[in-house]
Amino acid sequence: MVGEPAPRVFPPSEEAVRASDVMRPAIVVHPDDPARQLVDALRDEEVRAVAVVSEHHELLGMVTDEDLLYCLLPPYVLDDEELIGLLEGDADAELRRRLQGKRVKNVVNVRRRRAPPVAPDDSLVEVTRAMVRAGEPSLLVLDGDEVVGVITVDHVLPALLGRSPR
Repeated sequence: MVGEPAPRVFPPSEEAVRASDVMRPAIVVHPDDPARQLVDALRDEEVRAVAVVSEHHELLGMVTDEDLLYCLLPPYVLDDEELIGLLEGDADAELRRRLQGKRVKNVVNVRRRRAPPVAPDDSLVEVTRAMVRAGEPSLLVLDGDEVVGVITVDHVLPALLGRSPR
């Protein structure tokens, strides 16, 4: 498993905002699922991260929208900006071609993001601390061994600033 939620340093107050208050339901894929499932999930602009679990429901990692963007660009576009024009004319077809017949595990490194998950009862401050320490804009929420949600900076900031998320 990627990791266990960090132990509580202090008991949160009764009125503290919890991870369960700001998390969104997690979308879960398996390494052998068609890559198209990952693309379909991340096509929704509200979805910033997807959990990847084994056939035994063990958490393997997380894939973000940023990971998908990086893997969809051909290396020549990253290496030489003068070659961008080769992709711009038919980007959609090129990206679909790059995913044709591939599995999630062939498209992205599902274990690249190893941020420790948080628990549903963790306070918003604990979630923020975990996010900042991991340097990740998204964290998975685990209840025991089950992935129950995802929290992104888009969920945390409004709650910290006292306003409702979009």
